[in-house]
Amino acid sequence: MSLDLPTNIVAPVWALPALTLVLIAAGLWIFRLRRQVAAQQRAVLALQEARQIAQALSDHVPGMLGYWTHDLRCSFANKEYLTWFKRSQQQMLGISMQELLGERLFSMNEPYIRGVLAGKDQQFERQLIRANGEIGHTWAQYIAHKVNGEVRGFVALVLDISELKKAEKALRESEAFNLAVLNSVAAEIAVLDRKGIIIAVNQPWRQFAEANGGPKNGSVGHSYLDNCRSSGDPAQATDSSPLEAHAGIAAVLSGSKRSFNLEYPCDSPTEQRWFAMNVTPLSRDEGGAVISHSSITQLKLIEAQLQRSLQDKTALLLEVHHRVKNNLQVITSLLRLEAGRSENAATKAALKGMQARIRSMSLLHETIYRSGTFAAIDLGAHIRQVASQSLKNMQVEDGLLQLHVQAQNLQVGLDQATACGLLVTELVSNCLKHGFADGRAGEIRIGLAPKPDSTLWSLHVSDNGAGLPSDFEARKGKSLGLQLVGSLATQMGGILQIGAGPTAEFTVDFEPERPAAIEINLARSSL
Repeated sequence: MSLDLPTNIVAPVWALPALTLVLIAAGLWIFRLRRQVAAQQRAVLALQEARQIAQALSDHVPGMLGYWTHDLRCSFANKEYLTWFKRSQQQMLGISMQELLGERLFSMNEPYIRGVLAGKDQQFERQLIRANGEIGHTWAQYIAHKVNGEVRGFVALVLDISELKKAEKALRESEAFNLAVLNSVAAEIAVLDRKGIIIAVNQPWRQFAEANGGPKNGSVGHSYLDNCRSSGDPAQATDSSPLEAHAGIAAVLSGSKRSFNLEYPCDSPTEQRWFAMNVTPLSRDEGGAVISHSSITQLKLIEAQLQRSLQDKTALLLEVHHRVKNNLQVITSLLRLEAGRSENAATKAALKGMQARIRSMSLLHETIYRSGTFAAIDLGAHIRQVASQSLKNMQVEDGLLQLHVQAQNLQVGLDQATACGLLVTELVSNCLKHGFADGRAGEIRIGLAPKPDSTLWSLHVSDNGAGLPSDFEARKGKSLGLQLVGSLATQMGGILQIGAGPTAEFTVDFEPERPAAIEINLARSSL
């Protein structure tokens, strides 16, 4: 069956323009619709791209970053959020905060949640249990999201500060350990910054401060330099230690001194006290110094006691040498009297030689008594005295003999000085008896000097008198004087050398003995 339409229908003339307008309007609407759809698609793409960028950026945030709506539903969470709670993006979006945190943690955070929903940003620290059961320390910040003054939700930023907490704990333990070490030191210790402000003290410092009138200017936060400056009064000449301490500490703080030490008195109302201050730089970039005070009262008391004991023993030794000198003078007088009574020339000569030797020993004791020095003798000065005394004792006519002594200063012990003095006495006596026996004029030369390129010293005695006799070698072994000179040279640690002639020359090369400390042992005898 077919439907035949009439072919002779003719549209009204007015309908064509209307239809045209309808078609144009429909085309414009379709065009606008397509533009809107394209714009919306571009907006959707831009939004998606913005979300992707925001997601990428948030995933690189070193912490959890999320957005919670006003009804506490998650609408955004970064990668760290997902990792912490072990959830996927699909599982996280739309989840309630109460379900995510659990009842206990949610109730703990609820005051901060209410605060941010009221429009006030919140900050707090919290311990969170990770999905694997580990406990982590977090720092959270809730930032309110407002639109036209109305809170639509909030941004939650949660940073994992577990490592920071571990570092803080390690630092606290290190500080506690260092403080324990400082507190274990008996000395009072204070640490100053580069300006002289006290930044730390140990327990002995605090205890000493409290026992002596309270911490006051010696506590943390006060300037130790100001304390020293205010304690030192230039008008008071009796104690300048505070001003010395101020100058020394300032020098260490400025780097002009490597260290500073000071001993000072600090008496209490009941006792005398002494303290030692030691200041060293603080080894850190910011600079500073460490001050330690320690009591040296016992050391000072022992030192004073030793000083008194030394003075007593010095007085005793001086008295001993004085009495020995007097006794030797008595012996010399007795020998002189005995020589005066004797009519035998040989006896007189022997007694006179003995007097000269005893005078030499007496002169050494007189030198010790006058100088007050017991351990060391200036050998050069002693030789000059002995030689002059020997020449005087032999009663030589004035101007007949010239004595030339060139003896350098040399510190030796008492034993070596005694032997050398007797040796010089014997040699000078020998010169006078044999070199100038006929009353001729001449000179005696004595020298004491170090040998070149050697540790030895040389004692040289010579004269320009009659010289050595022709049979000297035969008579040398029988001469008591030469035997004594040889023995004394050995006691000095040297060897006697006699010149070949014709003038008389005697030389002793010896190693100087370093002066040794005198040991005194006064043993009490029981009756």
